[in-house]
Formats: sequence, C-alpha cells, structure tokens
Amino acid sequence: MAAIGAIPLVAPSLFSRLVAGPEEDDEGIAGRILRVAKERSLRSAAMGEIVTFVARQFLGTRYAAGTLEEEGEERLVVNLREFDCVTLVESTLALSRCIAMGVDTREGFRRELTRIRYRGGVIDGYASRLHYFSDWIHDNERKGIVNDETSGLGGAPAEKTIDFMTSRPGNYPRLLNTAVRAAIMAQERTISTRQRFSISRDRLPAVEEKILDGDILGITTSISGLDITHTGFALKVDGRLHSLHAPMTGGVVSVGDRPLADVLHARPTQTGVVVARPVRPDASPEKN
Repeated sequence: MAAIGAIPLVAPSLFSRLVAGPEEDDEGIAGRILRVAKERSLRSAAMGEIVTFVARQFLGTRYAAGTLEEEGEERLVVNLREFDCVTLVESTLALSRCIAMGVDTREGFRRELTRIRYRGGVIDGYASRLHYFSDWIHDNERKGIVNDETSGLGGAPAEKTIDFMTSRPGNYPRLLNTAVRAAIMAQERTISTRQRFSISRDRLPAVEEKILDGDILGITTSISGLDITHTGFALKVDGRLHSLHAPMTGGVVSVGDRPLADVLHARPTQTGVVVARPVRPDASPEKN
C-alpha cells in the first residue's frame, strides 16, 4: 500500500516508548511489551487504550516494504523490527488482543497474528492472505476482531471496481501462477460487489470527535482499482484526529504533526477514511 506522502512527522520523543532498550529480536520486543502491559494492569483497560499503548511502543521503528513477500510456500512472517502500514496494524492488534486475554506466550501471539492476517484465520497459500484492506476489515469483522464503524459515523456508499493487483500482475510475482491469479481475481469480484462505505475528507472534521484513540483508519483512494492506500491508528493530538502510522516518507513509525483531515486535503488521490474499531477478545464471538 502506498504511503500518505510527504507528511511532516511528530518527533518520536513526543510519544516516547515506555521502555527503551538495546536492539531486540522479535520475541524480545513482544515479551517486553507484554511484560510492561502486565505491570501496568492493562488487561482490564478499554481496548482502544491497549491498542494505543502497544502502537506507541513501536514509535521510531523503521519502515520497510514487502516484508511478507518471501519465496516459497506462504507462511506466517513475524517481524516487529520493521513495518509497512498494514503489518504495523496487524502486529499491534495481535499484541493488544494477547494483553486483553492475559496471553503472554509466543504461540499465543502467532495464533492471533495468523487469525488477523489470513482469511478465516487459516493459512492456505498466497491468496488466503487478506491483500485488500477493505476485505481485511470485512473478514476481521466476521471473526469478531473489529467492528466497521464507517457507516455509523456518516460514511457514504463507496462503489468501485477493485482489480488493482490482477491488472498489474508484473508487480506481484505470485500472480504469475495462473491458479493464484484466478483466486485473487475471484476475490476482487467479490470485493467489488460488496457494499462499502467511506467518510469523505470534507466530512471528516465534523465526525472526528466520534473516532476514538486506537481505532484503525484506512485511507480511501481515487487510484484506479484500489480501495485503500494506507492504514494507521487514530490518535487525538490537542483535540484533533491524527494518524499514528508507518509512512514510507519519513522512514519510521510516527504521528503526523497535522490533523488527518488537513493531510487528506493536501493529497488529491486520498478521498476519505474508513474506521474499524478493535473489539475486546472476550466480547468477540465468532460471527456466521
């Protein structure tokens, strides 16, 4: 997914990590975050508070694209040392769910990350990964992991044909496999016919007070064939909605220093936002 562009960034020191240590591996990073959360008794906190806490621990972490695109069979990739915009959202949400459930094991974190990243929570090849973020929201709402709040916040229907991946197969080496390409194309047809909503950038200032810290934000786009071009977390700064995200420009996980509505107006292809609210695991029965 493309980054929001050349957005000035709030220095990480303004929202510093609670614990700063030497270079850690993925297991060490996850263990540190879970340990501090336990020390602060965050398990009983509101889900948005937990998500915001975890996301802040990654401020200053470097941006990297394509970390999931490994050769060979599809497998779960765990990387907490660098992120793109979506892997930041997925990893933060998985750790947050572990905190809310009192889970502090490597296996528990991997289970939650798998459940979030893959359709139905099952790894079954490249096409089982949730590549389009509106599809990611739809599938994770079915699993009871998030609630799509966009329509309730005043979002308008957003009709669009989704075919960005299969219309650009040269950008996705796995699509050289005709069976994989056919599977992705079938998913694109389904996404295209599904009812979706978006809060326009013009309407966003009027509803941003209803968006909560820790809500997941997806930036909708006018780019042909694409639904959402960037993701992040809602964070209020001086009463205005900002995004805590992993931008390509700037190179590290950061908080934008301008309100998100202002950012969108400065970027002609960014048309609005969708909002998905994380659900506490103990209140998230599987949906049919």
